[in-house]
Amino acid sequence: MQEFDRLNKGMHVTNEHTKRMDIRVTAVEISYEVETVTDLKTGKSVRANTLTEGPSGFQLTWGAVANFIKLHVGFAIPVNRIQMMIGQPEITSGKICRVLHYVAEALDEIYLCLAWQLADANELAGDDTNTKVLELHSESSTDTVALLDEELGFTQPYANGEGEKKKINVSLLVGKTDVDPRSTIRFFRTHLGSVGNLLTKILENRSPKLGPLVIQGDLSTTNLPSKEIREKITILLAGCAAHARRPFWRFKEEDESLCYFMLRGFLMLSQVEAMIDARGRTHQKVLKLRGRYAKMIWLAMRNRCIAAITGKAPSPGTYPVGINPNRWPPGSNLYLAAQYVINHFDELTLYLSYPRLDPTNNGRERALRIEKCMLNSSKFRKTKRGRVTLDILRTINATCTTAGVDITDYLRFVFMAGNEAKFHPENYTPFEFAKKTKLLLAAI
Repeated sequence: MQEFDRLNKGMHVTNEHTKRMDIRVTAVEISYEVETVTDLKTGKSVRANTLTEGPSGFQLTWGAVANFIKLHVGFAIPVNRIQMMIGQPEITSGKICRVLHYVAEALDEIYLCLAWQLADANELAGDDTNTKVLELHSESSTDTVALLDEELGFTQPYANGEGEKKKINVSLLVGKTDVDPRSTIRFFRTHLGSVGNLLTKILENRSPKLGPLVIQGDLSTTNLPSKEIREKITILLAGCAAHARRPFWRFKEEDESLCYFMLRGFLMLSQVEAMIDARGRTHQKVLKLRGRYAKMIWLAMRNRCIAAITGKAPSPGTYPVGINPNRWPPGSNLYLAAQYVINHFDELTLYLSYPRLDPTNNGRERALRIEKCMLNSSKFRKTKRGRVTLDILRTINATCTTAGVDITDYLRFVFMAGNEAKFHPENYTPFEFAKKTKLLLAAI
């Protein structure tokens, strides 16, 4: 009304409803009325249990604990920065660390259970990346650290038997325990070794009655389990199309004809997967469309690579008309790139026959990128106990995401069970919680 020059008379006023989003990171104090009942004859007093609201011994709710896990474990935000973001004297970095250790140690049996469940999966995919720990051997071992080192191993020997490995890595294994995609487990482990060493320890518990196991990775020997395991279990290797593609992009200026042909082929393979998603990804549709289109694309790409090595065009049925191939000398970048496709053609195309496999291992590699973010932002975890805490919480957080359950509700579910979750961890995995939640909602 102040915009008008005359008295506020004869004006028509209307109101509109608009929305804005306000984002806050703050601590909210909640008061509870907790009942205590005392028997006057015996003097015995019982106080109402507040475990449904938060962990025992901490003035925090389960929602607060879950947010700490998401911020520190999921997004690699350092603990002291979380404290500064909240800006409350009651929330100290020491308190955040203590509650994260407390939760991780309570979930250690479930963490191990997830590892043993991966042992019986039909397909596994994995990768690893190097990391750092400041004080690896300077602290006394906790029960949880000792338990995991005993079951999963920490220091691994070299394959040639010449001493123990010195490089510390974070390994990630991903697999499904059921046809339901919510059963996907994402398992992290920090150790002196590679993902192949972790596979060896886990597959020692694989049931001998199960059939072949498909392992997807970058085809490096460090990603394979030990020779003893490979003699007991039939293992099929699945390659990663992204590893085959990268050198053709990296050295595309050296031979545009070869590289852009290969890059178009990889693009078409991704379009086949997009077509499957658009039509609905079922077992039959995946096999049908991959067999009809992707197989033909791979054959054409292999023949183009053969031409790049030999200088001779293969049969015209699967070779582009009008292209005169350049012959690349042995040892050159594009010779090695073409040879990789030829030598590993069976591994690269194995996914065509396994509908639940992806053409690439990119999902596992991207999941490990957070480790590089952590190294840049929080400068790596200081102790071995801190790494174990991170592994357990990272595994639970990521597996809750794939199971489609909120980690706040999951923590409440596990801690309300008490020792039962320790004795029967198989009944308290994120997938089991997801199934129970679905049955409860159906009943309502």
